[in-house]
Amino acid sequence: MNRLVIIFISLFLALVWGVFFVVPKNGELTFLRKEIQERRAELQSKEAYFASLRQLSQRLEEYQTPLAKVESAIPDTPELPTLFDFVQQSVSQSGLVLKGLDVVTPVGITEAQKAASKSTPLKDTYLNLVLGGSYPAFKNFLSLLEKNHFQINKICSLCFFSLLKVLQSFF
Repeated sequence: MNRLVIIFISLFLALVWGVFFVVPKNGELTFLRKEIQERRAELQSKEAYFASLRQLSQRLEEYQTPLAKVESAIPDTPELPTLFDFVQQSVSQSGLVLKGLDVVTPVGITEAQKAASKSTPLKDTYLNLVLGGSYPAFKNFLSLLEKNHFQINKICSLCFFSLLKVLQSFF
């Protein structure tokens, strides 16, 4: 009988020891396994992200020449003298005569539009150009602007006069 009681007490103590010591350790082990799985998934997603960055970098290397053209066309400090020089050179290369070049303040711009344009890295500059020359030279001027990635967003007015009509108005 002593042996039977000792066996039952030993089994009971083993059961209590298992409930109080082994089960919490098993919970910790399960938690650690889940955490390892989450870290592995995070690592795999970061590896996929970096792989896509490497792929994009390789694709950008294919466009180095066009990007270099764009970068060379954009001055480091976009100031008005640089812009005036660029416009004057483009006009003379196309065969036109620059009769007037002014910076104008646009009418009807709201404060919200001004604040929005200040928040972007691009600078809006409004110019008033008076050019003289032939229509093919004007087309050449526009193609020069396009080749140099000069963007014209809005043309307020554009007037063409024939030389004959101008001469008739003087006589």
